[in-house]
Amino acid sequence: MNRISVINTIIDHTGARAYLEIGVKQGLTFMQVNAEKRTGVDPGWPGLKFYWRLARTPQMRFFKITSDRFFETRRPMLEKNGIDIALVDGLHEYHQSLSDVENCLKYLSPDGAVVMHDCNPQSVAAALSPYTPAGRQRANQPGTWNGDVWKTIVYLRSHHDDLRVFVLDCDHGVGVVTRGKPEGMLDFDKEAIDEMGYATLERDRRHILNLKPPDYIHEFMVAHLGT
Repeated sequence: MNRISVINTIIDHTGARAYLEIGVKQGLTFMQVNAEKRTGVDPGWPGLKFYWRLARTPQMRFFKITSDRFFETRRPMLEKNGIDIALVDGLHEYHQSLSDVENCLKYLSPDGAVVMHDCNPQSVAAALSPYTPAGRQRANQPGTWNGDVWKTIVYLRSHHDDLRVFVLDCDHGVGVVTRGKPEGMLDFDKEAIDEMGYATLERDRRHILNLKPPDYIHEFMVAHLGT
């Protein structure tokens, strides 16, 4: 199970049509998602001719801008089309990923889901923020680097009593966010989360992330949809 299979599983269960991906990179995930309408956002889009041709069709669109700029300038499009499922996989940074998730939630359909990648780093080096000198260096080196996206899970579980949030223990941690009653909430204020280090995650990873086995997604979707 990886982020692509998680997304496609959610699509199979919900019939999601409108997909948004933040952080397209070279399009490997984007091109394997089974949604009818796909929108990609990435300021660093490589501009490969094949993908550009696809991205300019009515069913597949791409915006070579930051996610903040996208949400700022494309409100009419988002209000019209909505978001059935989104993948947040951009800067690998806590505050930016949180902003992306919260912006997606504004347009998310009732049975929709926001999926997040890189929520379960396995080492201090893998969890470095890109806004630190060490993190910037790590991001440009070979090897696994997830950033501090895991803090967004902590924030959502501490401050949103209208969301169900958990992380699947696969593919560096695949977070799933839907509307609904929380399974359980955390109690960290904003300042505590800002100051939180990897040691906090390491001490209580399963509880902090609401970590689930990969195949839990099937069980959850059945319960989420009431079928």
